[in-house]
Parts: sequence; C-alpha cells; structure tokens
Amino acid sequence: FSKSPATNRATRREPSMTQPRRPWYHILGRWLVVRQVDLAIAYHDHVVELPLSAELRPVSVANVEDASSMDPPERIAECRRFLARGDAGWYAYLNGVVVHRSWLRRGPVREALWMRWGSIDIPAGEAYVHYCETVDRARGRGLYPAGIARIAQEQAAQGIRRTWISTTEDHLASPRGLVRGGFRIGRRVRLRILFDKAISTDRPLSPDLNR
Repeated sequence: FSKSPATNRATRREPSMTQPRRPWYHILGRWLVVRQVDLAIAYHDHVVELPLSAELRPVSVANVEDASSMDPPERIAECRRFLARGDAGWYAYLNGVVVHRSWLRRGPVREALWMRWGSIDIPAGEAYVHYCETVDRARGRGLYPAGIARIAQEQAAQGIRRTWISTTEDHLASPRGLVRGGFRIGRRVRLRILFDKAISTDRPLSPDLNR
C-alpha cells in the first residue's frame, strides 16, 4: 500500500541542524590560557607623614557591607571570608561613603601574588597587605599611599617587623604609590600563566623604581 501524502510529510527527515565540528585549535584554546603579568613586590622601609583626605576605619562584621558602595556582592563575600580567617581590613570613607579598601594578613602564611597565581611566603612576625582598591572618583587624592603608610606604621607599632605589599606594573601610579607610602620595591616578578599554571621569573630592579 502507498503511504498518504500526510504520512510522507510526517516521516520526512528535516535537514540536519548539527553544528560543524570546531577546529582542534578552538578546543585547545579552552584549556590553554596564556597571560603575562609583571609585579612589583615591596616592603615598608621608612615612616612618611602623608595627609589622609578620608576617614580610615577598621572593617568589622558591623560595617563590612559598607563597601557595597564600590563592590558587588561577590566581593563583599570575599571581604567576609577575609574577616572569618582573621585578616584585618580598613575602609576609607569620603563624605560617609567607602571609596577605598585595604586588607592585611599576618604570617606565617603563603599568599597569592596575583589573583590565585604566584605566591609569596610571609614568615611569623611579618604581614602582607592585599586586596587594595580605590574607586575612580576618589583617585588623585593620595588615598592609596597614605592608607598603606598608616597601616604599615600601625603594624610596626604592634610589633610587626616588616609589612609587604605587591602590585602590578601595568599602571605606573601603583608602584609609585608604594614608594610614596614609605615602601621600597625589593623584587620584580614576571608571571607567565600557562595551562592553569604560573611560571615565576625574577626581573632586574631599576634604580628609578624607588625614586
């Protein structure tokens, strides 16, 4: 028996909608991530007196949410994690609004240098400043160097022998801010991130870095 036209339409195969297979290099690209980051690592070297044009307050459970003025929820969650593990934090308030944050972790600890890559070993009796950021509208006021200078001096008064900090070199203001805050750049590192692994290479120091 011959099939009816309706049956033929129902059983007719539609054109294939299968996507063409991606080239091998597209697949490899999902696993191969290459990035190069240059970092300056500095330690607090001398006391400087810098005016702070904002109010610097310690971070606690009571005010950790105040940074919502500059940070999305996932970063507030990160700040809560810092508090839970015992880090000390500071918010800088300008007209009652948080415009800068800095965190500090005391040794002994191994801390990541950039994102989750690279590492720096902080021994007992020393500390590492991390997770610093200033909102765009508050930049140019010297909050970063004045803030880290204040933090490092407070740590010294509490018996911390040395306070460390690191920053990327892609923006010249960041290394200069360290030097203005009384820090001395003692090491430069280049991180090459490949296959989710970081290869660390020391770079030569330039005399101009600490001027």
